[in-house]
Amino acid sequence: MPKKGVLLDRLAHHVNIVETIPDTAISIAYADMGNIQLFDEATHSLKIVVSRGFEKP
Repeated sequence: MPKKGVLLDRLAHHVNIVETIPDTAISIAYADMGNIQLFDEATHSLKIVVSRGFEKP
């Protein structure tokens, strides 16, 4: 099993990738806003994990 530091580095890398996806998609689509939603198996619902261009509630 990888050490904790390695796992945290991998997680940080994935977070950075996920953070860039909406920016890229918005740019390609000439959109004003966008988000990424992941399915939460515990609640059987979608959860917004990254968004751009939306006002905070």
